[in-house]
Amino acid sequence: MVGTLRAASENKQGGRPKGLKSKVKTASMREQKHGRDAACSVRERYNKADATRSVPTPTRSPYRGIEGGLTRLFNKACTTYGLLADGDRILLALSGGKDSLVMAQLMAERARIFKPSIHVEAVHVVMDNVPYQTDILHMQAFCNALGIPLHILHTSFDESTDKRRTRCFLCARYRRKAMFRFAVEHRFNKVALGHHQDDFLATMLMNLLYEGSFHSIRPSMPMEHYPLTIIRPLCLVPEKDIASHAAEAQLVRHIAPCPYEDRTRRSEMERLSQSLCTMHPESRQSMWHALEKGWG
Repeated sequence: MVGTLRAASENKQGGRPKGLKSKVKTASMREQKHGRDAACSVRERYNKADATRSVPTPTRSPYRGIEGGLTRLFNKACTTYGLLADGDRILLALSGGKDSLVMAQLMAERARIFKPSIHVEAVHVVMDNVPYQTDILHMQAFCNALGIPLHILHTSFDESTDKRRTRCFLCARYRRKAMFRFAVEHRFNKVALGHHQDDFLATMLMNLLYEGSFHSIRPSMPMEHYPLTIIRPLCLVPEKDIASHAAEAQLVRHIAPCPYEDRTRRSEMERLSQSLCTMHPESRQSMWHALEKGWG
């Protein structure tokens, strides 16, 4: 009786009735389960959304990287012939063809190396009176991807001033004159041209057959009338290697190629040089060693 009265007194004083604790616990478990189900439902909705949402890819250069063989020959030329020095400001002659574009890629990669510290920019010269066009927007995008400023120059020539010279000769002369003046005005000390090894050999054959002299262009050549040095960092690279990389990387986008490029003596000598190398594969190195001896 006393126990019954004590239990009743506890209930009146706010004590928890028998069985209430288990009911509260059951309700709490039900709420937790409902919460877990809701959370799972939310996660499932996110997972489904993630599965259908397109994930952006990292920004990458649209141009394929240079093959190891090209880089090795480029670096060998720069070292062997002392083409680069610390503090050089180098202007890249960019025609829009495969040779100059590959050279720009190699020079841009080289400029990221700490020593020697060099600065590179590119220039493209438009000859207004020659029906030769390149995709300038493509070249601009190409240089932007490499992190190189691109300058566009315009010039022209008058054939009547020197009728003894061919259009190709006059075009090259006035194009380079505009480029050299720009280089001097903007304090560049070197101009890089995209001549490859086959150009060296073709020039040698042309001088030998048409002038009776044994000489060619050089990897590095100080100019007489400008405070500039011409460098040719592709001098050890065969044309076929450049053409292969340019085709795979889809570098070149000509709108209207030069209509005279296949009608020159140089193009004939290039075909002759290729024939010699095909008949006698070692002739390439033999001719190159002969050129090096002539350079002293």
